[in-house]
Amino acid sequence: MRFASKASSFVWSTFWNRAVFAVITGVCAMVLGDNNQFAFGKQPPPPYIPPYSEDFVVKRLMQTAYGKVLKDNKVKVVAATLSGYNISPNAKQVILDLGLQLARSPLGIRYLIAHGVLLDWKTGDIRDADEAAQNLLEFLNSVANAIARAEMLPEVKEFVRQHQGKRKIEAEIWSVATNAIDCYRFAYTVSFSKKNDAGEGLNFEIYPKDEKVEDMYKVYVSKDGERKEVQLR
Repeated sequence: MRFASKASSFVWSTFWNRAVFAVITGVCAMVLGDNNQFAFGKQPPPPYIPPYSEDFVVKRLMQTAYGKVLKDNKVKVVAATLSGYNISPNAKQVILDLGLQLARSPLGIRYLIAHGVLLDWKTGDIRDADEAAQNLLEFLNSVANAIARAEMLPEVKEFVRQHQGKRKIEAEIWSVATNAIDCYRFAYTVSFSKKNDAGEGLNFEIYPKDEKVEDMYKVYVSKDGERKEVQLR
């Protein structure tokens, strides 16, 4: 596990491991051929630059069933990145990766997650909006259950107790999946200084099926960038 990036870098960077989110939403950037067959492990098609912007797409998306799920669950879009690919001379593929900020949790934490959707490459509209909305709702429910489990852990409660009210606690969740969500990776961080990398973090994995918690590390980073990890579980 690695010390989590700060929220600002999460918001403005390309999201970690697009394949993870692609599996969740039925979207994959690694598509070859007109029949949209997945080709994991192969080089992606040449890039395609869509004629519309992220702002344009997000505004349209918020008027769909997908946007309604976001609004109903008080989820904010804090980042959006478009990725386009030339599948064939007459076919393109465009994916919208979203950085989402969840409503404040029982411990008062706002978690950042990522989700991806496939767009109509000609119009920028979300494809199969109702299905994408249902996938998002199921994903949010699964994440909420994982958060509830995480916030019951004594290590998480202690980390929040130490820093809440003194420093901003940033929290990110990544979903690791094959055919279904295998586990969630949690990363809590606090920054001690705006001038250097000094900070503290708590990282671990939760497996939804059996609620197993593994690979829990307390992470310390000095002002000189020296890193120390202490395994807790």
